Amino acid sequence: GQMDQEGVEMSSTSVTDQKSNVVIQSDVAPDKGDSHAFSKGFSKLAVSVEKQEFETFSDKWLPLDTIEWLTGHSINNVIASYALPYDVIKANPESQVAQLFYTNRFYRTNMKIKAVLNSSPWQTGMLV
Repeated sequence: GQMDQEGVEMSSTSVTDQKSNVVIQSDVAPDKGDSHAFSKGFSKLAVSVEKQEFETFSDKWLPLDTIEWLTGHSINNVIASYALPYDVIKANPESQVAQLFYTNRFYRTNMKIKAVLNSSPWQTGMLV
């Protein structure tokens, strides 16, 4: 290395460590110790291989809209209508699911719709 003096030959059993103006010389190699346990545990959580599957991105719920179903709505009144999947992509343009449609023009998905109703006990009717 840069700190070694030229022309000095050291034996293979002797270890020399020189930092600033102190020189430590030992006949036994210093014990490096074992690696920390947390670093071994972290490697189990790290992903070294990228998993490229559509399900990684597409199996997510996206909010579309919040609708008020009022008592003043008449029978057979259409409260909301959507063009799927266009309206979902338009409502969530930055989502990972939308990116699949942007990058794969002919992407086909098994889209599932979930309607969540928050009603009171006094409301009756049917949602289709």
